[in-house]
Amino acid sequence: MEETKKLPVDTVIFDFDNTLVNTKQAVDDAYAKVFRLLSAKHKISLETLGREMNRIESQMTQGVDRAKENYDRKEYFRILSNKLGIPISESEIDTYSDVFNSTIKDAAFFPRYTSEVISELKKRGKKLGILTEKDPFLPGLKQKRLEKLPCIHDFEFVVIAGETILESKTSPAAFTKTLELFNLDASKTLFVGNRLDIDVENAKKAGMIAALVTTYPEDPRRSEYKPDYVFSDIRGVIDIL
Repeated sequence: MEETKKLPVDTVIFDFDNTLVNTKQAVDDAYAKVFRLLSAKHKISLETLGREMNRIESQMTQGVDRAKENYDRKEYFRILSNKLGIPISESEIDTYSDVFNSTIKDAAFFPRYTSEVISELKKRGKKLGILTEKDPFLPGLKQKRLEKLPCIHDFEFVVIAGETILESKTSPAAFTKTLELFNLDASKTLFVGNRLDIDVENAKKAGMIAALVTTYPEDPRRSEYKPDYVFSDIRGVIDIL
């Protein structure tokens, strides 16, 4: 059998949320904790709270550029209060927001293969980095979450867009700036992320090779730019390098 030709890449840069870490599971757990508190105080069933929050999430993002989504959970809880007709005070909302954010920080779901892939890429002599967006509404949270990644010390650089650099990851400028900061050749750099409209589009605009991890079903209309590779998870990177 003919051996698959390997991609001539020197550097691999990873997105963080839903690429290296299962953020979706952490979000689900955070909502579950908040809903238990809400249910006990206001005598609303967990099923009702979950169903209504799903509707709110859908309404908040429907027809909106995902790069501009509002992730202020306090606003979500205010809308929930109005939708269900329950008197949730601002002090309660502050408490629920704190519970939500602390759960996101502490509930780090890193698949075992994350460290295995990173270790293998290091063995193959690849320079490794992370480019991720800051967590909105809570400065410093992303750094705390990054520190929980078991293999964080295997990365030669970590860039938090909006904190480490001024540029937002919603712009190709963050990708270009990262290349400049670490003197990287875009044509020999692979970016791996789970968003068509941010990760793939902006990486390709910056001249990088782009791989999409299919964490969520993505509408191909979100971007005119197509990924060079598509993987179900980051283990696919090993096969091309």
